[in-house]
Amino acid sequence: MLAVVADMERSAESVRDAVSTMLMDCFRESRSRACFGLLYELNSSHLLTQVQGRLRRYSSKADPLDVLQEVFFNVYRYPHRFNAAREDAFRVWSAMIVRNTVLKHLRSQGRG
Repeated sequence: MLAVVADMERSAESVRDAVSTMLMDCFRESRSRACFGLLYELNSSHLLTQVQGRLRRYSSKADPLDVLQEVFFNVYRYPHRFNAAREDAFRVWSAMIVRNTVLKHLRSQGRG
């Protein structure tokens, strides 16, 4: 992980992708609360922006922070479904979780 962070030719997004994927893989293998906490700290603002954008797209008045909490609950619940084969695996996987969680939230409000 240190080599990824120290690579000066990487963009900030590339570093976040690689480190997030490593942290998620660590959580998948060990269920370490520390790995999950770091994963949350590194990605919560980025995922909140995605949630807000999706809620805005559907003109929902839902609280984005509530939906973000559901997103991370789903990340926590389904680590066995994560595949760390690519450096950007967490970004791609979490975007799918954001999409599905927002749609589920809208359906539960009768707005699906």
